[in-house]
This record gives sequence, structure tokens and C-alpha cells, in this order.
Amino acid sequence: MDLPDLRMRLLMERVARLAGERAGVSKSKEAQIKTLPEEAFSLCNHLTGVKLPESLETIENAAFFYCDSLCDIVIPDSVTDIGASAFRHCVSLRSIHLPANLKKLSESLLLECSALTGLEIPLSVEEIDEFAISKCNGLKELVLPASVLRIGEYAICRNKSLERVVMNEGIESIGSYAFSQNTSLTEAVIPEGVHFINFSSFMDCEHLGNSFTEFLESLKQYGIEF
Repeated sequence: MDLPDLRMRLLMERVARLAGERAGVSKSKEAQIKTLPEEAFSLCNHLTGVKLPESLETIENAAFFYCDSLCDIVIPDSVTDIGASAFRHCVSLRSIHLPANLKKLSESLLLECSALTGLEIPLSVEEIDEFAISKCNGLKELVLPASVLRIGEYAICRNKSLERVVMNEGIESIGSYAFSQNTSLTEAVIPEGVHFINFSSFMDCEHLGNSFTEFLESLKQYGIEF
């Protein structure tokens, strides 16, 4: 980490104090951080790498918001909840290990993480909220596990380099504009079991062409609305 030692020490003391206060633990237990508080490291523009403790269970909203220099972060599998905009505009973030027990990709979770070139979504994830994976212009392929049931509005939009999306059996609904303006998208694999897909879900994905229009028409026989 490139933060000056004094600033980093004060920052960690603040995080430990807030986490300790919320958990109602004594000062001697503050090292066992279970919650990373809201905006804990937001706007820390010199932070380049973080390894979070195994005791951690929750990362609150905007915890690493606009950490422009953050390249790598290690999140333990003990974490089950990551708040909205936790990593928004971490434009240097090259990789992120999402914990194995995460249930949801929260709103704007990885919005504008333009350096990401790959993303593995855990088998535990059931929902992808609005703008969770948007403007990640380094992504070329995205595979959604069978655990994903719902993709929210604008959830995976405006990823300029995204060429291929694969959705597995289990998905039930794809929200409005969910994949809109992915201008390089040429292939979208959608299982027949999907119950609802909005016609605008792939708006302005011009390279999908006639084959995708034909695919949407074929879904009508299964009673799918769009």
C-alpha cells in the first residue's frame, strides 16, 4: 500500500473503532473486525492493494468508493454481504475474488471498474442488481452461474468490450435494459427456462442482429413475455 504509514494507521484505527462500536465489543476485541463500515476507505486514491481479515462478514456501502489506484483486493469467503457501490469507480481494479457465500451483487457494486478483464461470479449469487456490472470496459466474456435467478434493470449494461454472455438454467427474469448498450456483444446464450425477458433488455446491442430477434420470437411459444 502506498498510503503514508501515519495516515494508514489512523485509517485502520477508525475502521476498527467503528466496527467495534457497531458490534458492541470491547477495545481488546477490535482486531476481530466483522463489519467494514460505510465509506471506510472511500476516496483513498493512493491505496493499491488490500487483504481483508478472515473475521470479516459484511462490507458496507461505498467501502472502497472511488479508490482510483486500487489494483487488487482479497475478500475472504466469510463475507456474505457487500453493500451498494462498494467498489464503484475503482478504475484500476484488475481482479477481485468475490466470496463463495455471497447472495447478491448489489447496486453499482462494480460500476466503472474499467480495468477488470475477468469476473467469476460465485455459485451462491441469486440476484444481480441495477448497474452491478456496468461500464466495466475490459470485460469480454461473462458467465452467469445457474444460481442466478434475477437480473435487474441496467444490471450489466454499457460494457463496451463485452462480446459474449452465457446464462445458465435457473434464471427466471431479465430486467429492462439489463444488457443494453453492450455495443460489442455478438452472442447471448439464454436458457429456455427464463420466465420473463423485456424487449429492451438488449437494446442497442446492434451486433446481435437478426439471430437474436429470431430467438426472441421463438420464446413466445413458451409463453415468455417481452
